[in-house]
Amino acid sequence: MTALLSNIALQWKLNLRDKEILTVYYIVPLVFYLFMSGIFKTIMPGMDQTIIPTMCVFGATMGAMLGSPAPLIAVFATDIKKSYLVGGVPLYSALIVNFVSAFIHIFIMSCIIVFTAPIFFNATLPTNLTFWIGLILFIFASLSISSIFGLYVKDSSKASMLGQCIFLPTVMLSGIMIPSSMLPSIFTTFAKILPGTWGFELMTSNELTMQPILFLVVISIAGLIICFGKTLKSN
Repeated sequence: MTALLSNIALQWKLNLRDKEILTVYYIVPLVFYLFMSGIFKTIMPGMDQTIIPTMCVFGATMGAMLGSPAPLIAVFATDIKKSYLVGGVPLYSALIVNFVSAFIHIFIMSCIIVFTAPIFFNATLPTNLTFWIGLILFIFASLSISSIFGLYVKDSSKASMLGQCIFLPTVMLSGIMIPSSMLPSIFTTFAKILPGTWGFELMTSNELTMQPILFLVVISIAGLIICFGKTLKSN
């Protein structure tokens, strides 16, 4: 357990030194948040109620889909994987280390948004537990999907393309940019397969509802089963 925690701390520090990962975990989401929040408040009345969930969904989806697969590809698509096998280190430890490290980064980025938006943009600070449960479940579900990309795709550029296939529809269809009521029914139906849709719904709700929780939990469990199955098979 001590070795695992040490590896998580090391991976977290290595991510901070990787410019590409640092960019998608922190720089782009926070710059977008600072630049666009004021614009949204001007053109969309009542946006102060949803700025925080909107930017958390945007930043978490970007970090998970475009940032977290890279360290896994660096292990499973290179000779580093052989080093794990020779050293008798279970490959699932690399999955756990990257998952926890990415979760910490994305959660920190989200907390920066949560606690600065009321100061900078007079946004409504979430005071109910529903928001935090929704945020945590959403990050878990997103990382479960992105970890599959990191384990099964051998090239970072291809993983980024797959990540974009989740990230861009989430931005446009989950309700964070365009209200779901303004979208054609076919798009709202498609959006229901995106974690961002349910995460945003849960984070903007005043009470816990089972449908989004169930979806996010099922996605998380299914994704992790696939990921652990892959690592155990590789061993």
